[in-house]
Amino acid sequence: MNQELNIVTTKNQRLLICSDLHGNLRDFEAVCQKYFYLKQQNKCDLLVLAGDLIHGYPGYQDQSMELLSRAKSLKDAKETILLMGNHELSHLMHWDLKKGSNFFTSRMEMEMEPKTRDLWMREFLTWPLAIQTSGGVFINHSGASQSLAGMGDAQTSLVAKLSGYRNFYLDAEFKQWAKQKDMSRFDTALGESYVKTPEGALLWEVFFNKNEHTWGLLYPEILNRYLAKVAPGCNVLVSMHIEEPNGYRVVDSKQLRICSSYGVPKDSDKRLLLVESDKSYQDAQSLINCLIPLY
Repeated sequence: MNQELNIVTTKNQRLLICSDLHGNLRDFEAVCQKYFYLKQQNKCDLLVLAGDLIHGYPGYQDQSMELLSRAKSLKDAKETILLMGNHELSHLMHWDLKKGSNFFTSRMEMEMEPKTRDLWMREFLTWPLAIQTSGGVFINHSGASQSLAGMGDAQTSLVAKLSGYRNFYLDAEFKQWAKQKDMSRFDTALGESYVKTPEGALLWEVFFNKNEHTWGLLYPEILNRYLAKVAPGCNVLVSMHIEEPNGYRVVDSKQLRICSSYGVPKDSDKRLLLVESDKSYQDAQSLINCLIPLY
């Protein structure tokens, strides 16, 4: 497995998928306990931490830096794949994410010394954007993108088409952009200028859209075209990114959203997903039996 790739292909592995820990160290420890138990029982081979490991919300202690360090240790031991989420991306792109009075990115930037920031930014650049199983499951953080489906704003769709849709993931132009910037400092002016370009607007739409909450009845068509162009051969998309109080949602016949930590009020409703890389799942409904409780 080459984690420098922006899409990782898995085969002959059983994946335990977790979403949106958002600095919740207690939930992270529960995920690890569940993973190593299942591995010991010969029911699981690899943990997938599928984006947004960082940036805590009110109601619990934000331990993002500690969680990141432990997650990296698991990655170095080849126990996990760490996928890029929009909250990790915000640091690379110098975007100061905020919700109400919570300034997520700038708050965490205050915890990082220049040398520390440089190390973590280079670490984020190694995180792939998606996983494609040999059985046809596509796993990413933010769901389907209107632009990458070829249906978006004229400018962003043009950029996506010129990138060849899938090549937006494979080439990851934004990673090349980020590598050329000063990794030791956070510059919001730089981020604001980039997001005004067609490429920056495309990147924002891909990672920050709200799927069916943004496009409503148009979303099933977006999802179908997205899978055909970005994930050819895949029958179903597994995503995270959006709060789901019940721990999961069948968004459409071809998309299952899971919620493992933030976004689920009750511990008893937090869900992980255990999938076999080589197994073909025909639709999102067929993945329901693969859900397991975190607690």
